[in-house]
Amino acid sequence: MKQFSLLMLLLLPGYSYACSCADLSLKGTVEGADIIYIGELKSAELVYPESYDGWHQVQGHLQVKDRIKGYAPDIDLIQTGTGGGDCGVMMTIGREYLIFKRENDIRIGICDGSKQIDSHSDKARIERIKHYIQNGSITGNE
Repeated sequence: MKQFSLLMLLLLPGYSYACSCADLSLKGTVEGADIIYIGELKSAELVYPESYDGWHQVQGHLQVKDRIKGYAPDIDLIQTGTGGGDCGVMMTIGREYLIFKRENDIRIGICDGSKQIDSHSDKARIERIKHYIQNGSITGNE
């Protein structure tokens, strides 16, 4: 009986959480954002907002390096999940990020298009975003 109980515990699924995003097309992310910019994370800390039912968040300050759409202050406050299934952006001080935000909202996440810039394809995506904003058309694969 003990072996059966142990086997059942191993086979029963535990709680798990996963992020599920809707359309992440370039057109959808650009049109859904009031503000888009590239920024470098200068500081970050864990916070525990009451509105998130005990889930901790990362709050940080980004130095804005390139404004792509809308207005962002030179130093912008953001808040996101920790990136482990909560749709947050994993944050590392000193790294650059492509940020998509709504006006008067500090929250960002991967579902709005925000992400760490870490590859040539990210830089190509930024150029496609700039082209779309300026010309209303998308270049390349998207």
